[in-house]
Amino acid sequence: LGCSPRHSSLSLGGTTSRKTHVVMSVTLASASMRSAKLVAKDMVVGTLLACAVAPAIRAAADVGAHVYGLSDRAMWVILMCANHLVCNLLFAMPFIVCDTFGWMQKFKMHRKKAEVPSDSLMRRLWAETALGQFVTSPIAAWVLYPLTKKLGAADIAAPLPASLWDIAVVMAAAHLFNDVGFYSTHRLLHASPFLYRTIHKKHHSWKGTVAPAAEYAHPLETIISNQFPTLGGAIFLGAHPVLLCAWVAIRLQRTYEAHSGYCLRGTPLLDFLNVLGIVDSEEAVVHDFHHTVNTGCYGLQLLDYTLGTMTSFEQGGGEAGYLRKHGHFTASSTGKM
Repeated sequence: LGCSPRHSSLSLGGTTSRKTHVVMSVTLASASMRSAKLVAKDMVVGTLLACAVAPAIRAAADVGAHVYGLSDRAMWVILMCANHLVCNLLFAMPFIVCDTFGWMQKFKMHRKKAEVPSDSLMRRLWAETALGQFVTSPIAAWVLYPLTKKLGAADIAAPLPASLWDIAVVMAAAHLFNDVGFYSTHRLLHASPFLYRTIHKKHHSWKGTVAPAAEYAHPLETIISNQFPTLGGAIFLGAHPVLLCAWVAIRLQRTYEAHSGYCLRGTPLLDFLNVLGIVDSEEAVVHDFHHTVNTGCYGLQLLDYTLGTMTSFEQGGGEAGYLRKHGHFTASSTGKM
């Protein structure tokens, strides 16, 4: 991911001049390359992560079954909830620590007064985070387990698929299912005044987001626009529970960063991590725009550009324009990102 403004305004219903068609083609090619790179990254990282943690998880499952007499269903619930908790602690809480102690603030996209979350909103966030982690998530996992078995999921203690390619395919399918599912449901929640007012508005009470606010949502939105797109692809394929956990970890890392308010770029290390796709400062900027302006940028950028829901972002100067307005240190002096 480079640091220069990369796209011009795109409108599929606009002029048919050759220049417009060239710009449109370049923009869509760039978005397509970005999407392909992220899929490839998730295939590699997901496969490596699953293979790395599988021995420990299978050993823990063996202890749970033979020492404590736990059923596979009980261990599946524990695994899913533990995975979620560890991801929250590893990927979301460091941003909160930085906010609290004023660390890494040159990477922070500066907030207007109205965009700073109130103390009462933060208290509600912590209360709902605890409720979700320790009450609703275990219940949801318990209810979901029989469906995973009907669709072919193995027991936790079972070995992973022998082929690394089979594991990578599950990661790719989960990624693509999430991309299309999240964009579609998210856009629907904005397109319908009734759905926005009654469901999605809760999430947009965060005009300036923090990482854990990624999961601050109405229960129906949590199911329809968060859990279904995230879990659906892997579950429909009958993915091994370890593969499901690996994919969920990748997805949580991405959404926590996208809601963090931090644009992690501008140093050699961070720029290299962006190239690898380990961090995604571009998505953090785009989704921060979505919350502060509350229009467009509904998810997968390829769909946003193709379907004309990226126009407002581009008209405001794209990444470079947004970072200049929000005081990111890479936007100073030259104007180059």
